[in-house]
Order: sequence, then C-alpha cells, then structure tokens
Amino acid sequence: MEMTGVEFGSGRSTHWFAKRLKQLISIEHVAEWYAVVQQQIASKSLTNVDYRLIPLEHEESEPERESYFPLPKYVEWLTTIPNESLDFVLVDGHYRTTCIRSSLQRIKIGGMIVVDDLELWMKNGPPVPSEWLCVDTSTNGIKTTKIWKRTC
Repeated sequence: MEMTGVEFGSGRSTHWFAKRLKQLISIEHVAEWYAVVQQQIASKSLTNVDYRLIPLEHEESEPERESYFPLPKYVEWLTTIPNESLDFVLVDGHYRTTCIRSSLQRIKIGGMIVVDDLELWMKNGPPVPSEWLCVDTSTNGIKTTKIWKRTC
C-alpha cells in the first residue's frame, strides 16, 4: 500500500492500519497506554508507524471547547502536514472537533475521515463539510462511527 494516514487515539487500530499502510502517524495522550502500544509496535516490528506521545494541555475531564487558541500541541503538529497529502484520518482521541477541523484540508480528494463516538456531538454532529460523501455508518447500539469521503 502507498497510503498515509493519521490516527488520533491509538490501540487495536494502530496495528491494523500499520499492516495496511505505507505510513501511519499515531497520536496518543495517555503515557501508560502509549507504553503498552509502543511495546506492541516494537514486538510486531512495525517500522512504518510514527508513534507520538503528546500530553493534553487541559484536564482530560474538561469538556471540549468550540475552539482553542493557541492550538493544543496534540493538534498543532498537524499544521506541518501538507494540504491534500493524507489518505485518511481517524478521530478517536481528544480535542475531536479541533482534530477534524485541522485535518480536513490535509485529506486528499478521494481520501476519508473516520469519526468514532458520534454520540459525543449532541447538536449538529462533527464539523465535516456537507459536500463530503458519507460512505458508512456503523453502530453497536451504544457507540456510532461514521466514514466520510472527500469528493471535492
């Protein structure tokens, strides 16, 4: 595969994506969980994963804000990624709305954004442009995940 992706929030998906991508950038904010996943990456010799521990700059229990200034480092690093250079982004970590907004312009036409836990957005849903095509919605009855494809 020649695809490049980003995931906010690591875990089982990290190994799964790494086996299918040329490069995966994975962001984690919990040091203890980072150590567990880092060990899994090493034990599986996954050399295509750029795994980064970036602690939160707010209490984890603090509700997400509509916007942040300056951007938290957890999201700010994304500004170094060129526009339209990513094949997909998975948002399953912290600062979700800000991660989505900061990712959209970096996803290639034809690329996708996967947003987990849609129930976290009570009103209008996540800020994915209406012209992006919803290609999948799945739920286990408690949590919902949606995938959008960038069409223009």
